[in-house]
Amino acid sequence: MIRPSLSVRKTGEDDARLLFDWVNSVDSLAGKAETSAPINWETHVEWLLRRLSDPDTHMFIAEVDGRPVGQVRLQRKAEAFEIDVFIVSDERRRGYAAQALTKTLQETFDRATVVDAVVKEGNRASEALFKSLGFRQIDRSDGLRRFQIVV
Repeated sequence: MIRPSLSVRKTGEDDARLLFDWVNSVDSLAGKAETSAPINWETHVEWLLRRLSDPDTHMFIAEVDGRPVGQVRLQRKAEAFEIDVFIVSDERRRGYAAQALTKTLQETFDRATVVDAVVKEGNRASEALFKSLGFRQIDRSDGLRRFQIVV
């Protein structure tokens, strides 16, 4: 059996609807560390335009054979870049999150950079993902776990 090929491409304004649908999906909201409330269209578009124009934000759409299956965002927070990863529920448990994250890091950084991942307590899939990629847990407080790696 031939395994589908995952690639990443930079996010653009044309991805607004796709990202809006993903961020407001029940499973996405349940796994978010910062918010669990739905986001309205205007707020989402304003946020996306700010992120796309921010040199300290790197956003990619993960695709399998040209079909969008998720996103990876790296956003500078103080001395590190923080990760946000989302894979659509029908495409999970196929290794796409690890592939998308690895390819995004390769595309983004050409020198040693600290990358953090903040995971909501109990999100075992995300914890396992980051540990499998060499992240180590550096903090645990307020229902969140923080993992870190230098890439």
